[in-house]
Amino acid sequence: MIHKRSIKEKLLKGGAWAFSGKVVTAFTGLAVNALLARLLPPEELGVYFLAFSLVLFMAVVAQLGLTQSIVRLVAESMAINRPKRAHLAVLWTLRLAALAILGVSCLFAFGGGAWIANYFFHSEGLSQVVGLVAVWTVVIAFQQIMAEIYRGFHDIRLATIFGGLVTGLLTMIIFFAFWMLEWNSDLDEIIFFSIAAGASSVALSSLMLWKKISVLPLPIGNEINVLEILHLSWPLWISGLMVFVVLQADIWVVGYFLEDVDVALYGAALRIVTLLLITTSVLYSFLPPIIAEMSVNKEIRKLQAILCSVAFGNSFIVFPAFMLLVLFPEFTLSLVYGDYYIQGAFVLSALSIGLFFNVLTGIRGYVLMMTGHEKTQMVISIVGAGINILFCSIGAVSMGINGVAIGALFGTIIQCVLEVIAVKRLVGVWTFATPLYIKQFNINL
Repeated sequence: MIHKRSIKEKLLKGGAWAFSGKVVTAFTGLAVNALLARLLPPEELGVYFLAFSLVLFMAVVAQLGLTQSIVRLVAESMAINRPKRAHLAVLWTLRLAALAILGVSCLFAFGGGAWIANYFFHSEGLSQVVGLVAVWTVVIAFQQIMAEIYRGFHDIRLATIFGGLVTGLLTMIIFFAFWMLEWNSDLDEIIFFSIAAGASSVALSSLMLWKKISVLPLPIGNEINVLEILHLSWPLWISGLMVFVVLQADIWVVGYFLEDVDVALYGAALRIVTLLLITTSVLYSFLPPIIAEMSVNKEIRKLQAILCSVAFGNSFIVFPAFMLLVLFPEFTLSLVYGDYYIQGAFVLSALSIGLFFNVLTGIRGYVLMMTGHEKTQMVISIVGAGINILFCSIGAVSMGINGVAIGALFGTIIQCVLEVIAVKRLVGVWTFATPLYIKQFNINL
């Protein structure tokens, strides 16, 4: 059983690293976006946003749900004192991920990418960087896998550092140098140096991970096999894909129905909201393994105290920024990107409302995935993704980028409500923000 002090220590230590890391990551992300708006014309910035969205999607496809399952497998194994099982789970996960990531990237580079660029997004600029996008996918996919392995071991420090912090800092420094030197950058160079920054992070992360798992007992026998990992991972994979669709399908809809300039306007607003979501996920970055452990040990009342208190804390943290984005969207866009991008003011306000509702309702999906209800989460994600695509498509045809933002807002609200209800019925806990459990959270943990 988890010792009471250990939970507090994990929350406090993990929270400190997660908070500092997420704040720095959000700042570097905002700086990178601002620099890109000054290094690239709007049309190329729109292509960059589409390319990055494709990279994230293909990374999710290639990871086969392993980013979620490895957290649960490692956390559960260590909680029940089976380090050999954790060791073997890491080894199989890395082997499976390597095969899948390389396979997906090759398919995209040698045929699929050109078709998507030319016939789906109708973007000549995107078709010219297909090879670079494929390589970028490999880097981002491995970066995420490594970070989640660290998270499973409760090493939030390394999960934070190698989950995007190093990449963000290196990218910001490179692009800042380009801007100061007035380097005449094109999209190819921007993506190339983004890849270089990410690859540097992955190399360091791999070295540290080898040192970490080498101290574990060697896995002898059949502690866990490939079929067990895949059986756990496939519903998480589908859920991850659908969650991605909910979060990113709106910019794909813009790319399909509208022009590259519209993608730049919508993507500029979306990137600000996404960066705000990074700051709100500070406390959530170390909760998944704790959820898995507390579920194994049947500590349901304490779990609810944690979930509701964390949701309240996140809502409190994000509220000032939320009000800034809703009330002063033109000022925010002008400050970050320049005056041209204030045309996306309504988009920024609408997406911010959806984000805040997401924060208020807590860490719903992860509770389902870490407590054995991954198939329920998969179904909800499929329904939510379908609703989101439908609403965004109707909005694009009728109202342009503003209509897409309205569709994304309502799609987000519907999925959040469905997940809250499912968690209560299946796990027996609420996840939405409330201060009622803060005292219990402090005393009992």
